Amino acid sequence: MSKKKVLITGVTGYLGSHIANILLKTHPNIAIIGTTKSSKNAQRMLQFKQSLGIHQSQVTLMDRDMNEGKECFSDLVRDVDYVFHTAAPLFTSSKLADNQDGIKRYIEATQTLVEESVKNKVKKVVYTGSATSVVGENPVKDEGFIYKDPYFWVDPKAINKPNEKAKILAEKVCWTAIKRQDSTVPDGHPKTTFISLLPYFMVGPPQYIDLINTNSSCIAINSILTNAQYGFPEIQLPISDVRDVAQAHIQAVTLDSMRHVNGRYLVSSESLWFSEILKVLKEDQKAMGLKIKTRIIGNIILGLGKLVNPEIKKLDPFLNQAIKLDGEAFMRDMGIKERDIRLSIKEMASQIVKLKEAEKNK
Repeated sequence: MSKKKVLITGVTGYLGSHIANILLKTHPNIAIIGTTKSSKNAQRMLQFKQSLGIHQSQVTLMDRDMNEGKECFSDLVRDVDYVFHTAAPLFTSSKLADNQDGIKRYIEATQTLVEESVKNKVKKVVYTGSATSVVGENPVKDEGFIYKDPYFWVDPKAINKPNEKAKILAEKVCWTAIKRQDSTVPDGHPKTTFISLLPYFMVGPPQYIDLINTNSSCIAINSILTNAQYGFPEIQLPISDVRDVAQAHIQAVTLDSMRHVNGRYLVSSESLWFSEILKVLKEDQKAMGLKIKTRIIGNIILGLGKLVNPEIKKLDPFLNQAIKLDGEAFMRDMGIKERDIRLSIKEMASQIVKLKEAEKNK
């Protein structure tokens, strides 16, 4: 990918920062345009730039917010070879009714990004979607069931989580824009291709400290390390390493076998129960100087919690419910080697502790 230019939306995020770092280390001539909503956060910007090391001059940061207009990315796709759309919708409320405008703006900005990519002959767009588009909010009640078909879509009307609903609806308009090329671009002419990667829950070390308090995965693991949350319900999560997901974004545009391919991929290395995640973290608690007290909470405490916060009822379909994704096609086609996800969780926890300790010692 020598002398290429890429656009990474949400480049300062948990996934986007990993994509940038891997790209810069493996493709030294790459030029990155990265969008962020955090340009006014001087501390976050400094931390991000420091995480890039000697390569930071190859990244041009642009302040863009999808809430400020659907054309927010339009001027950035000119002369760009590839687009990695990792920017996620950010909602402060978990209630669907409170976020209709935000969902609409995310969909419109994503649609315009893909349409402008097609217009400007971008070679490929890689979209970070969500496995919820396949699993939904009422998983199959069969302990041995494995989600294998990435082309199965749940009805978006049945999705009540604002972030997930926005992701699903946005991906659908992306596919509409991509398929429209069949009638607008003559045969034999280059077309923009589209890959959607569908992770469920990502783990792995954050690139810098501010992510610990802003990324949902980092927040969850940090809350266990700090005993900030009394406990978690027994839920199973299909897990992938953020570094593998980042590498797959890059492989999707660099592998000869993937360059001209459209497709959706379920992303998962292994499914773990929350009790297993707690066990993994407690194995290393002494080495990290911690005493983890977080536990699995049962039905009685959950029932009391629902009286205080009715939103907890949304967890009911997931309690003690196995959820497994078949990530074999993802690993095979993207050239991703199988990783020990328990080690990934330990590396994530260790990095969180190290970053916090370094910050405290400044």
